[in-house]
Amino acid sequence: MSEDQELEADLSSFFSMLAIINVTAQPFSKLFETKYDITLNEWRILHILALNPGCSQAAIVRALGLDKMTVSRAVARLKRKGSISKVADPENLRAARMSMTAAGRRLHKLIATSGARRAKHLFVGFSAEERRMHRNLIARMLANAQRMDGQSSD
Repeated sequence: MSEDQELEADLSSFFSMLAIINVTAQPFSKLFETKYDITLNEWRILHILALNPGCSQAAIVRALGLDKMTVSRAVARLKRKGSISKVADPENLRAARMSMTAAGRRLHKLIATSGARRAKHLFVGFSAEERRMHRNLIARMLANAQRMDGQSSD
């Protein structure tokens, strides 16, 4: 395969990943946004907090790859709605540690159940080894993407 063909295949794969994300996220609004008054970014933040209770807003920005302002607005809204709590970080007085409240945990559980079913459906026909390989490849791609943050697009 020529270098141009490799690039075309890589771009095709990249856009396929974007399509998977968009297709799987599409029903969120219809299923949850109106019913539970939660946006997709707010849900993603709750999920990060479920995996990493007590993490900082900066950690959420890094984990999700969203800009600071988007995360800040979503965190403020989640706090206003009583889904998360914030406490001062004793090690960094400019930062706060966040956790889900009982209401946030209930909401997360409701939506996570549906998300788990959707994720399971994506891997129908994949062996355990293929799923493990996928997780490893995605983790490596994410690490590569995080390292290129701020680099030239050349």
